[in-house]
Amino acid sequence: MDQKTYICPMDPDVIKNSPGTCPKCGMDLQEVKVHSSDNKHNSME
Repeated sequence: MDQKTYICPMDPDVIKNSPGTCPKCGMDLQEVKVHSSDNKHNSME
């Protein structure tokens, strides 16, 4: 299941679960998709 997360491009430590603006700089938060159970890159042989 994908969860929507919103981050500020100038302040990546600002992470929200809903759209809005960054409390530090006022920029619009950008949506990023977080895959909760996607571990395709763990196969090292």
